[in-house]
Amino acid sequence: MTDKFNLIIKTPEKETFSGEVDNIYITTDVGDTEIHPFHASLGAVVSYSPIIITISENRQIEYIIKRGVLFFSNEKNEALLVAYSAQKREEIDFESAKEYLKFVNEKLKSKDDDSLGDFTLKFLEDERIALVREFDLD
Repeated sequence: MTDKFNLIIKTPEKETFSGEVDNIYITTDVGDTEIHPFHASLGAVVSYSPIIITISENRQIEYIIKRGVLFFSNEKNEALLVAYSAQKREEIDFESAKEYLKFVNEKLKSKDDDSLGDFTLKFLEDERIALVREFDLD
């Protein structure tokens, strides 16, 4: 039995990551999830979360994932993460994140004018919570 599994991260623009990894750690809609080789098959939604990828005992890579779906196949011993955005943490522009949070807060303040539907309000609130939690921007 192998001590690694294949991980693929895809965005609309490109395949961001592909390779064998020891494990991954990510926050999904059902909570914090750590996946190791031959994990039980699963599918989960990712709103806005770091993914910590352990490649070897002394090498980790961290991406920030925005709006994605994670699938793990026990049979293939493979994880596929399809996301709207996947950026290495060190490449994130925190000023842009602050500007986005300002935009989200302004939209949420205008919710009383009936211009936003329930789905949009829920989406914006989830974005606000994720930004505050991930980047401590509030």
